[in-house]
Amino acid sequence: MSGEVLSRTFEHNFGHGHQHLCHLFAYLMMLAFLIDQVQQHCCSMFLAAVKKAGSRSSL
Repeated sequence: MSGEVLSRTFEHNFGHGHQHLCHLFAYLMMLAFLIDQVQQHCCSMFLAAVKKAGSRSSL
């Protein structure tokens, strides 16, 4: 495939331009952060590891 065709395919699949792609990645980062926070507060294995280590920074 030529570069022009790949560029059009990329824009079509990811929001028709750089501005929309930027927003998509920002939303994905926020979603990843939310999932991380939920796991930290609800996962018994993570909470046990934090308790054993003494702090989150030492994990």
